[in-house]
Amino acid sequence: MTGGMAAWETSICLASSPPRRPAALVQLDRVGKGALSYVLVSEGDAVVVDPGRHLERYDALLQQLGAAPAAVVTRTCTPIT
Repeated sequence: MTGGMAAWETSICLASSPPRRPAALVQLDRVGKGALSYVLVSEGDAVVVDPGRHLERYDALLQQLGAAPAAVVTRTCTPIT
């Protein structure tokens, strides 16, 4: 891949549910990280679940979907002591 590992890390594959207006669900597969994130859109509001650190991809997707971010849901890992 042109750009090496840095480009691989930012590579994203999109998978969408069948369009059902006014809602949409898009899965973003961050192949370089083996991680998934999701964007759920309803009536122009979007919830982004477990986004990666390269936010410009999410901004572009939200613009394409005509949605504004309403919430971001992330997971946290707490070490067991």
